Amino acid sequence: MSRIPVQLKDAYKSAVKSGWVIERDGHDHLVWRNPDGRQFTTSGSNIGSQRSVRNYLSGLKRAGLAIPSQRRPPKKKRQNAAA
Repeated sequence: MSRIPVQLKDAYKSAVKSGWVIERDGHDHLVWRNPDGRQFTTSGSNIGSQRSVRNYLSGLKRAGLAIPSQRRPPKKKRQNAAA
């Protein structure tokens, strides 16, 4: 499927592997259906803020979708050079 928001690419790949169906409705919104056929949610093709992305992904998780963690590894601390 084209035009999946970048923020949802990992969730989309995981959903397809898990048997979910993602389609577009007549208003160009994403429609996510779980393997049981129950429609979970719809969204516009553009998700505005990072908070919206987090809320959207948490809703998909509550519906049963296993989404890989998107946390970044911690930054390495710089060691001060001995003077």
